[in-house]
Amino acid sequence: MASGWDKESARHSMAKKFGKAPPYRDKSKGISVVRGRTTVTGYRSPEPSVKTIKDKTGTLDFSGHYYSFKKENGSYKLTLGNWSDAGWFWNGDGTELSGYLYRLALSTTKQDFLTDAKTEGLKYSDIKADAIKAIEKGDGIYEASGDNRVWHFGEDLSDNQYYIDEFAEETGYSVDEIDPWAYYDGGNYDKFEKSPQYDEVKQELLEKFKDANTFEELFNSFNEEDFRITMTEATMDFQNQNFREALNKWQKDNPDKPKKEVKK
Repeated sequence: MASGWDKESARHSMAKKFGKAPPYRDKSKGISVVRGRTTVTGYRSPEPSVKTIKDKTGTLDFSGHYYSFKKENGSYKLTLGNWSDAGWFWNGDGTELSGYLYRLALSTTKQDFLTDAKTEGLKYSDIKADAIKAIEKGDGIYEASGDNRVWHFGEDLSDNQYYIDEFAEETGYSVDEIDPWAYYDGGNYDKFEKSPQYDEVKQELLEKFKDANTFEELFNSFNEEDFRITMTEATMDFQNQNFREALNKWQKDNPDKPKKEVKK
């Protein structure tokens, strides 16, 4: 029978740890590439660098110092970063449009993009349907749920010490001997994709893209406190669940260590 510690909610553990959900902001610098996914943070163009091409086919092509955007005959070419001074470079297409916009929204580069898009005549309504389509096929969830910060570099949002303490109290193990880390897989995005938390993030993100009418509205919505809390809590809940599973697996492999009867 599962003991009480195994039923702790993410919101409860987050409240115990932080008092409230912490703001979800990537404070790292630069971009790292992993499985086609990247993180944009904290860059502002030192000077305008916009190049525009418009022709009768409706091609729209403009760029700033750390990004570029091109739409031609329904196809997209998107880039972030540059090799010369940023030290990284990422390129994508229309299937990654929602993640591209999400990363721009959480970076200081967003103002460059907003200014250039307005100057060049690009409206959110021009690409809204394509961005929504990208989300429906799975784009953007990686970025919104933690991006490389969680899924590549391994930032752990789980309240692991709380669960270790509870587990020790409930089972009789010593806190010092509990060692579930070899069983913990909270940074596995492939596993996250199969979780209910993934579906929650996807639905929340989809609503933001559907409800927005302008780039400004969309970008601002990603920084709303309730949205940030929801994204953080979804990832934390997944990692907490994964950590509890790791504790159970560790206990199964160490059946002779408890010094008192497990509470039911």
